[in-house]
Amino acid sequence: MAPGALAATAPRAYELVSPVDKGAADVGTGAGAMADGDAVAYVSYGAFPGTSNADFGTIYRSQRTGSGWTTDVLSPKQPFPANTSLATTFNPEDFSADLRTLYGIPFNAPGPMTPGDTNQSIDVYASTVGGELHWLSPGVDPSAPGDSVYQGRSDDNRHVVFESSKQILPDVPGGTNEVYELVDGAPRLVSTIDVGGTMQPAPNGATYGGSRGSPYLYAPADRRAVSADGSHVFFTADTQLYVRLDGTTTKLVSASQVTGSVGDPAPSGAQFAGASDDGRFVTFVSQDPLVDGAVGGGLYAYRVDTGTLRLLAETDVGYPGGNVRTAPDGSRAYFITVHEFDGQGQDIFPNLWVVDADGTRHFIATLSTGDTSLAIGGENQNLVAITGDGKKLAFESLANLTRYDAGGAREVYVYDDATQKLACASCPAGGADPAGDADLHNPNNYMNSVPRGFTTDGGLFFETPQALADADTDAKSDVYEYVGGRAELISTGTSTDTHYVDSSADGSSVFLLTRDSLVPADIDHGYQDMYVSRVGGGFPDTSTPGCSGAACRPGPSPQPAAPAAPGTATAFDVTPGTAGEPAPTFKVSAISAAARRGFARTGQLTLKVKVSGSAVLTATGRGQIGKQRVTIASGATHRLSAGSATLTVKLTSAAKRALVRSGRLTIRLTVACSDTTREVHATLVLHHANSTKGGR
Repeated sequence: MAPGALAATAPRAYELVSPVDKGAADVGTGAGAMADGDAVAYVSYGAFPGTSNADFGTIYRSQRTGSGWTTDVLSPKQPFPANTSLATTFNPEDFSADLRTLYGIPFNAPGPMTPGDTNQSIDVYASTVGGELHWLSPGVDPSAPGDSVYQGRSDDNRHVVFESSKQILPDVPGGTNEVYELVDGAPRLVSTIDVGGTMQPAPNGATYGGSRGSPYLYAPADRRAVSADGSHVFFTADTQLYVRLDGTTTKLVSASQVTGSVGDPAPSGAQFAGASDDGRFVTFVSQDPLVDGAVGGGLYAYRVDTGTLRLLAETDVGYPGGNVRTAPDGSRAYFITVHEFDGQGQDIFPNLWVVDADGTRHFIATLSTGDTSLAIGGENQNLVAITGDGKKLAFESLANLTRYDAGGAREVYVYDDATQKLACASCPAGGADPAGDADLHNPNNYMNSVPRGFTTDGGLFFETPQALADADTDAKSDVYEYVGGRAELISTGTSTDTHYVDSSADGSSVFLLTRDSLVPADIDHGYQDMYVSRVGGGFPDTSTPGCSGAACRPGPSPQPAAPAAPGTATAFDVTPGTAGEPAPTFKVSAISAAARRGFARTGQLTLKVKVSGSAVLTATGRGQIGKQRVTIASGATHRLSAGSATLTVKLTSAAKRALVRSGRLTIRLTVACSDTTREVHATLVLHHANSTKGGR
């Protein structure tokens, strides 16, 4: 029996992954799981007891043992001043395959992360289990200024790629941004190109092929711009795309192969679109005709081992972000056009296509203009799932792509290139009215981490408030697996919202976020926890999975009940609360015009809050993107005693893109305090910097 079929039919059991004692804080978002399902990384909205760290956004790793799950801190352990918030935490950018190493940068840290790091610049660090910090980008003079940004790694972590404008090597001057890699801890230059017949550092600087553009974006860089074994690294210099091979040879990928101009750089340049896992097959976008017979530019495919260049689609593919996903094995690529092409699709609308490596194309569907999870900013930003052989692609869309009328709700679709058929995984079989938006992962995951989605045999995990099984009676978000043409319920379907975090490669372990107590050991009265639904899983009732090791203390024995957890975010016009036990009071300071302009410019807003006692403060911003009203900003912090606190609110990546695209974004901001139903609200109108109006 195939692994995915086993996962769908064999009995599952729930296991509590996060510690029972979380310091009165929620597990906030998930970062990802190991392929075997025996470990998972996630973020807590507060430090677990015994962890010396920031009070928001602390990252942990939980490991399964024979008797339960143990937890260790991944964020660097260090003392922070009182009342710290998101502004002083460690910004996560990537995790090793075994989740034992966290790569990131200090996020406006109040002081040096390690002795010697006094340059007040962005630096790359790795933090390992237990919070041990390693400085990866000290350079020749550790005190010299110059920003360094993490970009990618090989599967075995032996190759770590980053960009830096400081002097990293004695023979490479600083001052321009170059691409480097650490090979077994030793730095070497990647961005070496032919300048006048000799190989030199790129004179005008270079960037990683799949660069994120900003070190403060949680959305990861496209890791496939470095091959799985680290032998191929793609980079861009002077608008041209190159590949560095084994640290010894550089090839110009975007060279013309037109008769009479063979080897000339593409006149308009090129941009990395995607690559196979082994790096031998790369797709890129150029506006220029680079092969004989081409009239204009489009989506190209280049074979690194043979030097063969092929034009996959001679069309406007939404330059530079028209590529949706390149198959991990290099067999095909999915892309978007915004015009009718080959007599199919619609002008102005995004049209989804697939093209095989031999150039054979198939039209899939015309999507909605509101489908911002596709073809925005390159494939590293595209929220899709793909199988290893590239034959199946899962994506979200607001358009009605099957006979089911979703009524403007977002649904999850699966395209099978083997049969050239499109199916709706999240649509009810009986044609019931839509209950809300379906998602490929937790839409409130501010880390923008992308789960596997597909199992090794093609099953797909997703979440939806739509009841797709008789056991689903809660009208809340639940997690399903789409397998064999039908949806199987993974979560309980009987209580609070449950979100999909990630799954093992074979689908036998599915990680969930929920406020439900699914095992007797979970006695914290509704704080959000990490669970796993595991085939053949479960522990004896006497087991109390909890925190162990140096990072945090074991969970308490059942005794006095923990404080009630915050429900749906409820705290500036005031909404009256309901009567009950004494609850903390809080007050939010007014938001100045300068703060609102800063929010529009940086995507971050710092709120000042006074609270009468220990409490968890949360902020949620809702707004309209396309046809959907969605969460577009969020933040949380934990105050251990009465006093002042700062609460940092961040726009989602989709909200930032919408603000840039439309120039204006309206946010209904709600601030809430745990253990009370009081809420305060504010409506903010943000204007993009290019607009003539400031935020109000």
